[in-house]
Amino acid sequence: MTKLVTYLHPHTCLTSKSPNLISFVGHSYRHFSQIREELEKNLADYPSLPVRKVDYSEFERVHSPDYLKTLERMALNQPVDEKPRLRGVTNWTNLEFRLLTEYVLEFAHRVSCPVLSTHGGGYKLAVTVSAAITHVDVLATYK
Repeated sequence: MTKLVTYLHPHTCLTSKSPNLISFVGHSYRHFSQIREELEKNLADYPSLPVRKVDYSEFERVHSPDYLKTLERMALNQPVDEKPRLRGVTNWTNLEFRLLTEYVLEFAHRVSCPVLSTHGGGYKLAVTVSAAITHVDVLATYK
């Protein structure tokens, strides 16, 4: 049984418009694209999930209608009252992320549930890639 697969296709970085037409702030699209490319190279030994296109209804299952409407307005260059904010955790060490991963895997094992993991970005490419590889190592080798 395969314990770990990746999903690092360029499709994960697509936007509704050309990236050249978007004014990015801070560590966003371009940074994420670099991380994805580095991880794709470093994790090439793991099997990869195929690209899957989903219906809009799949997004409606996990996001509020207001959030999706705000994203649509932003994609159409229409004004929005407030830009959506992503919840984030900062100042965690690699060990803390590793422990959190182990706790999640332990719980998932107890309830016979698969784990879908997305490793967050960081500010320095080398640090982010190193932390993600450690994270993948825990996922792949957990008992």
